[in-house]
Amino acid sequence: MKKWLFITLLFIVNLNAQVTDVITGLEQPAAILLNGNDLYISEVINTRIGKIDITQPNPVFEEVVNGLNGTAALLLNGNDLYIAEGNGDKISKIDISNPSPVLIDVITGITRVSGLALIGNSLYCSSFEPGSIYSIDISVNPPIAETYTYGLDLPANMLFIGNELYISEFGADKIIKFDTTDPNPVPVDVVGGLVGPFNLIREGNYIYVANFSGGSISRFNFTLTNPTLQQVTTDVISPYGLAIDGNDLYISELTPGKISKFDLSTLDIPVFNASEEIVLYPNPSEDGFQLTGITEETAYTIVSISGQIVASGKVLSEEKIITENLSSGLYFIKLEDGQVLRFLEK
Repeated sequence: MKKWLFITLLFIVNLNAQVTDVITGLEQPAAILLNGNDLYISEVINTRIGKIDITQPNPVFEEVVNGLNGTAALLLNGNDLYIAEGNGDKISKIDISNPSPVLIDVITGITRVSGLALIGNSLYCSSFEPGSIYSIDISVNPPIAETYTYGLDLPANMLFIGNELYISEFGADKIIKFDTTDPNPVPVDVVGGLVGPFNLIREGNYIYVANFSGGSISRFNFTLTNPTLQQVTTDVISPYGLAIDGNDLYISELTPGKISKFDLSTLDIPVFNASEEIVLYPNPSEDGFQLTGITEETAYTIVSISGQIVASGKVLSEEKIITENLSSGLYFIKLEDGQVLRFLEK
């Protein structure tokens, strides 16, 4: 039985906006955080955090602290830089005003901690698996993690806007939110249609989202009752962390090992065209699939769930794309116009 996947097309008016490299040669840069002119960067493979001066034309990576275990998120509270060590199942911190900072454990035993958000003295953290959110009072010693909610589908990163906690659900491809003043919190869907969303950042009325699996950056207006996604750029690979300085959106690209930036002043509003659609079938795929709705030869790349490019080429409408060499699992096909479709390989 064929399973049909319908993708709505978004056409960007301005096609000249590009992503430019800031620094390359990093070892899986993940979480990033901007403090003044200093952009803090976590390197997963090198188990360290460093920083660069973004005012420099050729910034140099300066190590700040090492000995970390899979940094997934960073959060600054005063001079305290909180660090979510996803592979270490803990939250640690350093004092960035100290020229030789020392890692201090804040709390341990939180499985695959992936995101951090702060409101008052309450530090919220997400546990990627088993899908829980915890609240920690950092004003007490020792702090204790209390379960805020559970049963989410791979919650990744988070941010607060007022009392509302926005969470990217990596497994569900959507953003949800909770009213943290509600004694009986209920998740509210905010926007869907994302592709492996991870990091979130707010700028004005918009929340920007790094689609790690889809290789793109999206945004939506969180002040609207029913916000729609707008495409920012697809010129990125495995985007993870986000930071904003004025019109510059900084992006950590995990697999290429670099920090890039996008000029938000060049961003135009997408024009919706409801008359066209792309269909991928069959899905799941066993040794190949076809795309309909393509009007001309189109370049594509196939990306694994980890962000690795596993195939590329060009295709016409109804032409079969062979996938017999792919292992079983979830994949994404990214078309040259920026559209991303997911498929399951048997």
